[in-house]
Amino acid sequence: MRHNLLIIFVQFVLICTVVGRGIAQSPSTALALSDTSHHLSKDQLAAMKRIQTESEKKAAPVALRLAQTVKQIYANMLADQEDKTLRQQLAIQMNKATIELLSIKGQSMRDIVGVLTPEQKQLVKQEMQKPNAKADLAELIGKMFNVAKP
Repeated sequence: MRHNLLIIFVQFVLICTVVGRGIAQSPSTALALSDTSHHLSKDQLAAMKRIQTESEKKAAPVALRLAQTVKQIYANMLADQEDKTLRQQLAIQMNKATIELLSIKGQSMRDIVGVLTPEQKQLVKQEMQKPNAKADLAELIGKMFNVAKP
């Protein structure tokens, strides 16, 4: 059980890191890829910034709730006598919060991909096929389009 908690906590940290990064850049700049015919427009950059901001607002209270649950889990683990019923209740709470964070992240990725043109999506798809490609879609798009992180 402790091993599972550790895995879920690591997933939580990774999710919060990724959700917190997002994509942001000065709206006055449309950055080109190596092929200068492909770039993000001002509107695309603004949409991505909006998506990132909305995603962070949705994720923040859930991440806080998850962090509080994890703190309770640790306190229960360190108690002289661990409460097994509480452990099960907290595990359920942690799983629900983790699922909610993953859902927010997934919707954010769908929304960001929805901002891309078909040609840009094809470029991202090709980049994903490379063995050294970023595993996180937001990071991959940020890298490909040279979009600065906040």
